[in-house]
Amino acid sequence: MFAILGATGKVGRATIRTLLGQGHTVRAIVRDASRATELAAAGCELAIAHLGDQAQLAAAFKGAKAVQVICPVLARGDDAFGEMKGMVDTLTAALAA
Repeated sequence: MFAILGATGKVGRATIRTLLGQGHTVRAIVRDASRATELAAAGCELAIAHLGDQAQLAAAFKGAKAVQVICPVLARGDDAFGEMKGMVDTLTAALAA
């Protein structure tokens, strides 16, 4: 099982296509299941998780042998560095769990 964050983006979709093409099981981690119907139809398991929710992420990562993490850059945020650090800290804790 490979878990893919950023599954609905360009890189995530390319990774998923490659993994499914090689016969691997893939879990697409998305914020909104309605944007992932194509991924589900292609054979992905879907997990709903927000990047700021450690419990949701840990549940989405459970049983995966690898996780692809793609963090969105929040360059226009009031505190882009702080927001990115918080996202990375949450992801780190979820992966450790």
